Amino acid sequence: MKNTFLLLLVPLFAFSSNYSKCGSCHGRTADWKSIGTERSLKSHSESELLNKMRYYRDEQPNKSALSRAMSNRLSGKSDKELKDLVKTIIDFKAKSESIESECSYQIL
Repeated sequence: MKNTFLLLLVPLFAFSSNYSKCGSCHGRTADWKSIGTERSLKSHSESELLNKMRYYRDEQPNKSALSRAMSNRLSGKSDKELKDLVKTIIDFKAKSESIESECSYQIL
């Protein structure tokens, strides 16, 4: 029963207000590989995420639709807002790892 209860909590933390617009492409808990990417957001380190977000916010990356979408989402965000967004993604990773460890079963 404990394991079932923990699995039901996943949607409760899935849409933090600063992440809500990201979920349609990156998944509710940042675990999808979006189109044109090799890895999910959760697989990146905190510094990788922050650097990539700053790049999309500050630079004018190539003119692909994906780059424009990321630039549009992040333009005007402060460093604090970006750090909060990265913290949310890192929290998703920690919470999912915690749930996985709670739900793991040993096969004999």
